[in-house]
Amino acid sequence: MRRILTALILTIGLGFFSHPVVTIAAMDYDAYEAEAEVNVNGHFIQMDVHPVRDKNHLFIPIRTLESLGLTYSWNPSSQTTTIQSMEKERVKMEVEVGSKVAFINGIDKQMDAPAQIKNGRVLVPIRFVSENLGYHVNYETIRNIVFLTANAYKFDVSVLSQKDLQAARKAAISLPLEASFKMLGFSTKALHNYTFPAGRADMYLFNDSYTSSIVEIKDGKAVVRGQFVYGARSDFAYTAGNITDLADPVLRPLFEDNVNYSKNLNGTTSTYYTDDEGNPKRFSSSNSIKTYSDIIQKLPINK
Repeated sequence: MRRILTALILTIGLGFFSHPVVTIAAMDYDAYEAEAEVNVNGHFIQMDVHPVRDKNHLFIPIRTLESLGLTYSWNPSSQTTTIQSMEKERVKMEVEVGSKVAFINGIDKQMDAPAQIKNGRVLVPIRFVSENLGYHVNYETIRNIVFLTANAYKFDVSVLSQKDLQAARKAAISLPLEASFKMLGFSTKALHNYTFPAGRADMYLFNDSYTSSIVEIKDGKAVVRGQFVYGARSDFAYTAGNITDLADPVLRPLFEDNVNYSKNLNGTTSTYYTDDEGNPKRFSSSNSIKTYSDIIQKLPINK
């Protein structure tokens, strides 16, 4: 029990060394909300403007849609963006900034919210655009990630068992999280970190500096087994799902011998692991990551 608790404290503290998360008071958490990320057909994409939520609507930069094989053009005089699908059945959508009306192949359709501009980028309601262009959208609230998939896309489960653990773990975090229980529902914070059992990519602990989610991957689905918030007296302050206490067997492989990847507030990453002699090791990236999956850094050893 004590060994598991010690490992839990180290993991929530983001590894074996000090980290900014331990200096952030609970009252300051709201200042570090996570920006929404976008995953298209199993791959996170690079963005200069992130999706935004406004009045219960999620808006995505039109430029992001290029990853779906779409093209777009901007008419500055009319403040109109034209989005076009290049599939066999071409779809042409015209959206005017500030208007709730979109024209799809010349037919007007009402949107729940008008398109808007942020930092020089046109943002459109993601569900309306993706569904009218034939793509599926799934917004995962646990990590604040938008998943877009084409009809023909299917996750390749074999990538999770490949020898390249970095690639396998990148694939693992690229699956949307599912849960069959009522989740804790705290807002997603910016200090994301992932803890994997050594040598494995089929389960992990996700922590955003406040809420922890235990994830198991089976049959190509990432299922949340339980959630908890670490308490002030070496216990759980909140729990949800199939998790009881610190001695729960599902926690053991996550804390006995693990690898921890974290994203810092400045966009860099820190990686923690133990070497073959059991010595704690740490290294950090010098530059900000380009895409979300770059949180998973390559280790000097295959662990």
